[in-house]
Amino acid sequence: MKEVQISEYFADMLRECEQRGKESMADSIVAGIDGEPIFRQELRELLGNGWTAFCNQPTGHGDIDCVLVGPSGLFAFEIKHHWGLIIYQNGRWLQLKVGAHGKPYRGSLKNPSLQLLAGVRSLKERLAENEVKDVWVEAAVIFTHPDARLIVRGDTAHVRIIKLDELADVIRPDGPGNEKAQRAVQQAIEQIESIRMTA
Repeated sequence: MKEVQISEYFADMLRECEQRGKESMADSIVAGIDGEPIFRQELRELLGNGWTAFCNQPTGHGDIDCVLVGPSGLFAFEIKHHWGLIIYQNGRWLQLKVGAHGKPYRGSLKNPSLQLLAGVRSLKERLAENEVKDVWVEAAVIFTHPDARLIVRGDTAHVRIIKLDELADVIRPDGPGNEKAQRAVQQAIEQIESIRMTA
């Protein structure tokens, strides 16, 4: 698997949040950053040649934590390393944790599915501008923390919400790919690489 990364982007965002006193935003960024090496290691174990992972893919409106392109398609992942009880219900997110003295409290989980969908829309627009059209992007919010417990209810708006151990089921690393899909995948890789050059 080939990896392409932009790590300075996050470092700059984190410094900016800390300077502006936006601790909850900084905590959210750190929760993503903590999960990304875990996610990448899982990809390395699952995937062989023929796959390309674009880490921290710029979209013009932020970034997508990982865009993965390979034989079974194009995937976009928002990576979270939050723990506790994480509940998704019809577009609303809630994170509940238990403190040191056993008292429950709310965590600082925003709306990762909405963030991911905005990034996917932007990516598809950029691909379409470069003649890569009709490419389905499988989107998933993935929780990497072993102590995350997920409850998902209702419509997820075409975004899967999963734990790390479900990743292979989503990407189907040995899944079939027809010739037309393979051409679209190769075009997507070329265009994403060119988008990164201009971002």
